[in-house]
Amino acid sequence: MPANKYIEKDTQGEFFNPVSSTVKVNPDCNCDCNNRSSSSGDENYERWRWLIDNWDKMSFKERLALFYPYMHYVNTRDNYKKDFDERFQFEMIETGYKTCRMFDKLKFDPDGQGIPNMIMVFKPIIIEQIPDVEIRNKVITWANNMKLINCVSCMTNKNNN
Repeated sequence: MPANKYIEKDTQGEFFNPVSSTVKVNPDCNCDCNNRSSSSGDENYERWRWLIDNWDKMSFKERLALFYPYMHYVNTRDNYKKDFDERFQFEMIETGYKTCRMFDKLKFDPDGQGIPNMIMVFKPIIIEQIPDVEIRNKVITWANNMKLINCVSCMTNKNNN
């Protein structure tokens, strides 16, 4: 078989001709196939896409909000006893999944009719879990410049307490 008639499997990216990297398989694809962390699953990468794609466009307040707890209001008025646990658990998991945060605590206070107003409190993001290395480094640099963290090894401890 001639040398130019095989598929190169060790070259990153999706190209018909990986040696020259000139003809892309999916030229209209918006994904960055070379930037995906091999240790993270595709679903986890997509979960973090809101941050990965928008970090450079985020305002100071939007960036700062990543280092504060996230509050999520839960309307319990339409939940019935038989499926309350499942619906509440789903709400907790769905919110944590969407915001890339871990659940911290639950706050509740009954309203005038005895129905509890519930707020789920989620921890700040854990920077080390960002699957894109370039963005993770940008977040660390920004957070260090703002004195939000002192060192990389301190991040997990601050966010998990």
